[in-house]
Amino acid sequence: MIGTLLGLGSAVGFAVNSIITRRGVLRVSSNYIAVTSILTGTLFFLVILALTGHLFSLREIPWKALAFWILSGIIHFALGRTWAYRSIQFIGSNRSNVVTSLNPVVTIILALVILREEVNALMALGSSSRLQAPWWFF
Repeated sequence: MIGTLLGLGSAVGFAVNSIITRRGVLRVSSNYIAVTSILTGTLFFLVILALTGHLFSLREIPWKALAFWILSGIIHFALGRTWAYRSIQFIGSNRSNVVTSLNPVVTIILALVILREEVNALMALGSSSRLQAPWWFF
């Protein structure tokens, strides 16, 4: 029950974020919003690390793990977030969220191509539900 409520709360939070972002990108550049969110996210992360006493624990993480985290952060925040904000700016939050909801399908395709993983029945079932875009999208 608590998982369902948290999932619903997460959906509401992301929906409100998308609506607020749409209003923001109508007034300023999507690049400005992306840079602002990256900087505030970094500051928030550092504050949480300091409050929990783990700020200097970063030295204990292997350098390869840190390199992959940095690379994923660049891809997610610098590219993905900027493009998501620009998508919201161009086509609106409803249509943009339909496209970005294809994330599991794209993830599976990339895992097949790059990591040479195999798709099991559960993965196919879960990703097939994402392929049904609403009629108004097209």
